[in-house]
Amino acid sequence: WLQRISSEPSRLDVSSIQLREKALPGKKGAVLAGWEACKHDLIVSIDADCLPVSENWLREVVRAMNNGAEVFIGLGQYTTSGGLLNDLIQLETIQTAELYLSSARVGRSYMAVGRNWAYRKWASMKEDLWADAEVLSGDDDLLLQRRNPQKVAVRWRKEAQTESTPPQSWAAWISQKRRHASTGMKYPLWDQAYLFFYVAAQAGFIFGLFGSILQGASTGLMAFLFGCFLMMESLLIYPFFRTVGKTSLLWKRWYLIPFLLLFMFLYGVLGIFKPQKWTHSE
Repeated sequence: WLQRISSEPSRLDVSSIQLREKALPGKKGAVLAGWEACKHDLIVSIDADCLPVSENWLREVVRAMNNGAEVFIGLGQYTTSGGLLNDLIQLETIQTAELYLSSARVGRSYMAVGRNWAYRKWASMKEDLWADAEVLSGDDDLLLQRRNPQKVAVRWRKEAQTESTPPQSWAAWISQKRRHASTGMKYPLWDQAYLFFYVAAQAGFIFGLFGSILQGASTGLMAFLFGCFLMMESLLIYPFFRTVGKTSLLWKRWYLIPFLLLFMFLYGVLGIFKPQKWTHSE
């Protein structure tokens, strides 16, 4: 399809690059090649295995940028299927989105997803990409941080979402998250602390609850306190889950969070102490 379009009169220009010709490894090499072919200031990014949820996706992105924003940050979801692995991926994706979208709304943008973001060119963009060439992932996060935009547009409603196929095995998911963990080590200290304390609060709540029960606390009292907390917290985040179309996760997450915390710890340690390398096919 791309070959056919590129040979016809069209507003679409197709650029391709051979693996051996990439100046940078992995996705960064493709991003750099795309930049060099760009003729205009506004760059919209979506992954090759990703689809817009709505036919109005591009319109929503451009509309947000036309209000004077330097960067657009959207939500990239994964398709839903059955099984524990997919549930964990869905929950981790939504929790991550809660954090980076809400942080961007208050002027502290630290993360974007490459499958749904846009920005206007800036003078040092190539130098900024090269500055983190040794990091496997993070062409979006680290570029955003180096760009340090003053005005960011944030959208998470359905019309502005994209969706892609999630990892299909535990090994593939852990491999993906290990790359992301290695990127997180390059975040500013404030952002690392923000993410750490969010996870630590979840873990602290779970350990505190079970610790109180083991210490002989009243089961009825603990059930009452847990129920009150569950109701209040769910009511607070319900509007976001409803807007992104994931209300089914509101109740599932209470038995999924311990599993998710365990895997976050696992791939975090692996990402720090066992860095990956790109394969010949990437």
